[in-house]
Amino acid sequence: MIDRLIDRWQERHADALLAQARREVDHSKPRITPRLAVGWVLSVVFLATPFIVMGAGVVLIAVTFPRVLPILVGLILIGFGVTLLPPKARNTDQTLRRADLPALFALLDRIAERLGTTPPDGVHVNIAFNAYMGQFPITRWGRRQEWILGLGLPLWMALTPQERIGLLAHEMAHKVNDDPMRQGVFLRAISVLENWRDTFELEQEGLFGGATLVQGVAAVIIETFERLLRGMSFFESQRAEYRADAAAARTAGAASEISSLEKIMCAILAERSIIDLYPYKEDRGGRIFDHMGAAVSDAPTDLKVRLMADAAREKRRVDNSHPPTALRAEFVASLSPFDDAPLDAEDVDFAAIDAELQPIKDALGARLMEDLYEFEVNR
Repeated sequence: MIDRLIDRWQERHADALLAQARREVDHSKPRITPRLAVGWVLSVVFLATPFIVMGAGVVLIAVTFPRVLPILVGLILIGFGVTLLPPKARNTDQTLRRADLPALFALLDRIAERLGTTPPDGVHVNIAFNAYMGQFPITRWGRRQEWILGLGLPLWMALTPQERIGLLAHEMAHKVNDDPMRQGVFLRAISVLENWRDTFELEQEGLFGGATLVQGVAAVIIETFERLLRGMSFFESQRAEYRADAAAARTAGAASEISSLEKIMCAILAERSIIDLYPYKEDRGGRIFDHMGAAVSDAPTDLKVRLMADAAREKRRVDNSHPPTALRAEFVASLSPFDDAPLDAEDVDFAAIDAELQPIKDALGARLMEDLYEFEVNR
């Protein structure tokens, strides 16, 4: 009964978001909605709480000085306020620059010009069947940030050249569509709420197993606000995903965007294909990513249809920052033809791009094979 009610609630919001995305297809940035406005207000309030706590500590010390006990309490409050501050994301991965990947950055320049933005400052290459665009601080303590494109090799190898253009356009569109979970106060406010939650989090025995009443009430209140803000920010992130899909379709063509989304629905095949390389003794270099990509791109049609049907049955789920992939494909298919011709993969030197990625691909592949072998030996 409850599950059916939740499914109906999710379906209503999923359809509403899809309809809203269709109305906003020509708007690169989101229109202000009541949900977005309330989310901004709540985010500012939550972001202020660490400074309120620290300010209370400073006031307590100033008012009661030189009494020792109040000073100690004030110092504790100041320290607690510092722990509530949102942490800065640190760029700990190897970051490749324009000098490392000139051919790839030449393509990123062309896509950025189409989107009316600038190319990313760096690229992360990893082993995930995924891609992302995120902001990282340039220095540990500085406020300036840079945009980093994350490129998963299994996904990259599964895509055709035209689909690759769409993938890059989709990720770069997040620079201009104001996704609240990639920048801004939403993300930092959720980090503050997570710090509050960690402070008052109940142990496994729960409220009646030794936790104080104050702790239990605080935990419930904090969790309620966190879910509220996450719900608002996730809805806005899904709107941003639809806008990024529209940008990708405009840049690379709707057909290639739909086919790449269909491959994402079959991502499980890439992971399953790893077992084919057992016992992982040979150093296959980057060929493991070729194998994972081919498992998706060359999968039998009936298997693809079955996986996409499974995804369609779950298409009303809206409990994360991405709309269901099946709904995204439905959205792209409904778009009207664009006036501008898409970038043509025939005009891009993908052979040069693959050649400059090959050393990184081989190194990551060798490391992954070694990790898989050690896991099998030690389990």
